[in-house]
Amino acid sequence: MGRRWKIFLPLAIVAPGLAAWLGFRQEGQRLETGNAAPPLRTTLKRIFVRPPDSVVRLNELRGRARGSQLTSREAAECWQIIRDFDLAQVRSYLAELPAGETNGASETLMNMLSARWAQLDPQGAAESMEKMLAAHGSGPIRAVLAIWLARDPAAALQWVGIERTPPGNVIPTLAGLMAGPLFVRQDPQTALERASRECPAARTSVMMALALRGSTSEENRQQFFDLTKDLRDDKGWKRAATQLARTWAENDPAGALSASSQAGAYGMTDEQRANFRQNVVERVANTNPVLALDSLQATPGDAPLRDRIYNGYSYGKPQEAADWAVKSGQLELMVGQMQRQTNWELSGSHGDRQQSDRIRIQYRTWQQNQPDAAAGWFASLPASFRDKLNSPAADATH
Repeated sequence: MGRRWKIFLPLAIVAPGLAAWLGFRQEGQRLETGNAAPPLRTTLKRIFVRPPDSVVRLNELRGRARGSQLTSREAAECWQIIRDFDLAQVRSYLAELPAGETNGASETLMNMLSARWAQLDPQGAAESMEKMLAAHGSGPIRAVLAIWLARDPAAALQWVGIERTPPGNVIPTLAGLMAGPLFVRQDPQTALERASRECPAARTSVMMALALRGSTSEENRQQFFDLTKDLRDDKGWKRAATQLARTWAENDPAGALSASSQAGAYGMTDEQRANFRQNVVERVANTNPVLALDSLQATPGDAPLRDRIYNGYSYGKPQEAADWAVKSGQLELMVGQMQRQTNWELSGSHGDRQQSDRIRIQYRTWQQNQPDAAAGWFASLPASFRDKLNSPAADATH
C-alpha cells in the first residue's frame, strides 16, 4: 500500500486550482477502487524538473503567489516535492508557514503537508492538526481525515469518537461529512446502519449521498426513500429530499414533474410530497418556466406556487410570459401580476424603468385580448402613469 499512499492527495483538501489537474482524480480513483491508474510519477517528471533545493523552490512558489492561490501547475509542482518529504521535513516546513493564514498559497501548502504527514503517521498528524485548529482553521485536519478515512476508516473513526472540547469538538462533524459519502460508495444498502454504529455525525451526509444517487435512476430513488423511511421527521432527511428533488429536476425535468405530482409518491405524506414537488417545480422553472407552469393545474392549492413561478418569468421575460398566458388561457394570471406591479410602482417601492416596461408589455397584451376590461383599468390610473404607459419615448426603446 506504501507507493499509492505516497502519491495520493484528495481533491477536496487542496486549493480550487488543483481540481483542474486530473492526476489527483486518477489517484483518488485508484485508491477507492483498487484499479491501477496511469503512473503519475513518470508523467510529472516529464513536466517538472526537480530543483536542487526543494525547500527553496517551495518558498519561491509561495512567494510568487503572495497570498493568492497557486495555479494548477504550481500546485502540482508543490505536491511533487512534498510527497517525497519524510516526517522531519514535513514538520520543519510546517514550522515556516505563518499562523492564521487560511487562504492562498500558504493554506494550500499547509493542507498538502498535513496530507503527507497523514500518509506517514495518520494519528500523529491528526493529533497535531487538532492542536492547530485555532491557528490554521479546519483545512489541515480535513486533509488528514480524508487520507486516514480512505486508508483505515475503523482506526480513524475510533480516534474521531474521543470526547473533545472546543475547538476540537468540530472534528466529528468534519469526519461525518467525509465518512457519509465513503460509506455510500462502499455499500449504499448498509451505509445508514454503519453511520449509526461507527459515526453518528455521518447520518445526514449518508442521506445526502443517497439522495445524489437517487437523482440518477428510479432504482436508486426508490432505495433512498426505502432506506430513509423511518427518518422523515429528521432535518437531515428534509435537506436530502430537497437535494434529490432539485438534482432530479435538473437531470430529468419532465420525469421529476410527473412523478412528484402523484399522490402518495414514494410513500411521502401530503405535506412531504408538496414540499418535494415545490422544489422540483422551482428548479425546473429556472431553465424552463413554461414546462413548470404547464405542470401546475389550476387548483386553489397550486395558485401561490403558480403565481411565484409566473412572477419570476414575467420579471425576466415579460413578452414571453404574456404570450404564454394568452396561449394557455391564463390571462388572469398575467393581469393580476401586472396590477400588483403597477401598485408597487405607484407606491414608489419599485419605481424603475424596467418595471414600467414590464407593465406596458402586459397591459398591451391585455388590451389586445380584453379591450373593454383593459380600458376600464387604464382609466382608473393617475394621469401621469397613463402618460408613462403611452409614452412615445418608451415605444422607441422596443
